[in-house]
Amino acid sequence: MTLKRRRSSGIVCVLAALVAFGCDRKAAEDTTSALSDEQILAHFELIALNSEFDGPLDSLKKWESPVFVSVIGTPSDRHLTVLREHLVDVMVLTGLDIEPGEDASDGDSVLAVHFISDEEARRLAGEQPEDDPFAIAEVLDLLLTPDIKDNERCTFAFSWDVDGRILFGDVFIHSDIEAADVTPCVVEELSQVLGLPNDTNQAGPTVFSDNGEFVALTQQDLLFLRMLYDPRLRSGMTLEDVRREAGNILRDIRTEDEVRTIEALRRLAKDELRRIDEG
Repeated sequence: MTLKRRRSSGIVCVLAALVAFGCDRKAAEDTTSALSDEQILAHFELIALNSEFDGPLDSLKKWESPVFVSVIGTPSDRHLTVLREHLVDVMVLTGLDIEPGEDASDGDSVLAVHFISDEEARRLAGEQPEDDPFAIAEVLDLLLTPDIKDNERCTFAFSWDVDGRILFGDVFIHSDIEAADVTPCVVEELSQVLGLPNDTNQAGPTVFSDNGEFVALTQQDLLFLRMLYDPRLRSGMTLEDVRREAGNILRDIRTEDEVRTIEALRRLAKDELRRIDEG
């Protein structure tokens, strides 16, 4: 990726525990339970094998453990709390190991979360080469759109190798976003950068849309993440490859036992977060 990377001079996010999923507030009803397997599979293809920037993708993209995460900039305490909670949700849902960015070595997979001002966005955009293969300047320009809503002042970019393994990711969140609006930014962009890069209004209840109906992951989004990081789906798989496996994976994770497992993980997350906060 062409974006210059640097170790944060501020806070590095160290993730060591489970926390509760998402947030309790959402503006629309989650109707995932009414969806058939066929509908969810079609929605998964729309989200995982298409990109809001590039259109159809030739193969599945996903990270492999460990992923080294750094926070760059000067986020508020609220920003960091939301970020930490969602990243550890990711650990629960995907099984990915998340490590502090300061421990990364050459060749490691790195995710940088930038809390960035207008001035910093202009500077970074100006540092990109003219060919800018990952369109970082264009991505940063989205943050500078006049009169844009706070919950839209965030975006992401990632790059992958020839096998579809994501090597680098960047999430950009405007540092001036109010606390009430940072949750949907963090939840959507940090989920998209995992390998669910599309936004569409044709995929039912999901945060991966432009209508802003949901501020937390829906039940369908939880299924998307669990499907994507099931070991039967591998980075670099084509649409045809995915279709051969995805149906069985979805049927497995929609069973009653799996529902109970998710609820148990949620209780564990809440208990662990409470223990850490009290300590």
